[in-house]
Amino acid sequence: MKLRCSSGNCRIALLLAAIAPLSGNSLAAFSPPKQLVVVTDDSYPPYLFRTDGGQLQGIIKDKWALWSRKTGVPVKVEGMEWAKAQETLKTKGADVIEALAYTEARAKLYEYSPPYAEVDARVFFHRSISGINDIASMRGFTIGAKDGSACSSWLEDRGIETIRRFPSSDAVVTAARAREVPLFCMDLPVAQYLIFKQNLADEFRQTSPLYVARFHWAVLKGRADLRDFIQRGYEGITAQELQDIQVRWLGSSMKLPIDPRYYYYLALLAAGILAAAVMLILWNRTLRLRVSAKTAELSAALGSLQTHADRLRELSAHHDSVREEERAHVAREIHDELGQALTALKMDLSVLGIKFGESNPEIKTRAQELRDTVDRTIQVVRDVATALRPAVLDFGILAAVESLVEEFQKRSGIRCTLEFLGTETRLAEDKSIMMFRIMQESLTNISRHAAAKNVEITVGLDATHFRLEVKDDGCGFDVEAVGRRKTFGLLGIRERVIMLRGELSIRSSPGAGTEVSVSIPYQ
Repeated sequence: MKLRCSSGNCRIALLLAAIAPLSGNSLAAFSPPKQLVVVTDDSYPPYLFRTDGGQLQGIIKDKWALWSRKTGVPVKVEGMEWAKAQETLKTKGADVIEALAYTEARAKLYEYSPPYAEVDARVFFHRSISGINDIASMRGFTIGAKDGSACSSWLEDRGIETIRRFPSSDAVVTAARAREVPLFCMDLPVAQYLIFKQNLADEFRQTSPLYVARFHWAVLKGRADLRDFIQRGYEGITAQELQDIQVRWLGSSMKLPIDPRYYYYLALLAAGILAAAVMLILWNRTLRLRVSAKTAELSAALGSLQTHADRLRELSAHHDSVREEERAHVAREIHDELGQALTALKMDLSVLGIKFGESNPEIKTRAQELRDTVDRTIQVVRDVATALRPAVLDFGILAAVESLVEEFQKRSGIRCTLEFLGTETRLAEDKSIMMFRIMQESLTNISRHAAAKNVEITVGLDATHFRLEVKDDGCGFDVEAVGRRKTFGLLGIRERVIMLRGELSIRSSPGAGTEVSVSIPYQ
């Protein structure tokens, strides 16, 4: 009797017959699927992404199509948001998840295939920001990341809490382009594709690799039989076939074939160039000596200018210190002497009102009016003393900032939010005063020029630095144009930051609000 079967069923039967001796009785209980459903991120070029018409394409689609041809098992590749892809596999709406990096947490959920590719993850930041080179330098910045990505988990594990998640890599880069997030974390191949596609190569810089991830496909935990079945199918695919798919999407290195006979001419050309170079070196020797002499003179002049600039800055710092001491002295004199005198006058008026007011209502009324005037004068004295040197600075910079923000909100009517990150480390008194003045100048600029409705103030503290960020939703301005005008408010902030050996970043554009970031070392 002859048996007939379809080509697909025959291939499955042959595959099972070939692996039966290796799998023993465990394979007898396993039934190959009629169709495999593979899910992954549909915004992960070149592994999987959509054409302008919405069709899926990429390495993953071609690789599974090849597997299907080899095994005869139909494969349906579905692209979706990455977080949704993971959830679809967990709810058994799919059989396999692709392009999955290994983590300890995920190892409890999935059966992994052997790794087939390596990619590194990096943090990308706008060119206007400097100093981003490690985890500590990223603290306080909002970092964009794809929801459910290994990159966001890696940052969370290292204490980064200011992560803003987006449904796809496209959305992350779009938000970064719109300056909604100053930093974003992403795998290098995807970031390079999206950045170059949107002509943003000159806008962003990148850190060194945070880590190197190995890519796997995986099935749910407990489905090792399905994983082994799929892997045996891949063992029927040659390395060259997989390499052809990689080359199709990643390209190959460019090679310029040169006929060996041309090496002789290249050698002659190189000898000629070398001879010309020697002649040029000899010809320019005297010129270089003259240039060196002039350079030495210019260097000496620049050194002298730098010395004068440093002395002027030291003089300015001393002037500020003397001025703050004088302010503190005047504030104490006003508060103690004038305040006590006004308090005594108020008490005397109270005694007069009590002693003579009962028999003469006019005196009682007049005494009350004078007491009210004295109360208002006392309040004016307190306001003047506080403006000269807030007494709350004696309780630390954080208490001073909180008091300043509360007073600014009450006076201007602008809504403010204040957030403290980290644990307070007490600043030296002179640094506390300077940071308080920087904060005061920033809020003054907002009330005068920004026409803002909301202000966000963040104070971040760690083991080495005190960081201050003031962000408003006002009208914004052209930073370069304002910088050329040398406005005294911003100039004062810059000079104070330089004297504190800190870093200043001012980010703004017309209609997009303003963000002022200051970071100073404790020591």
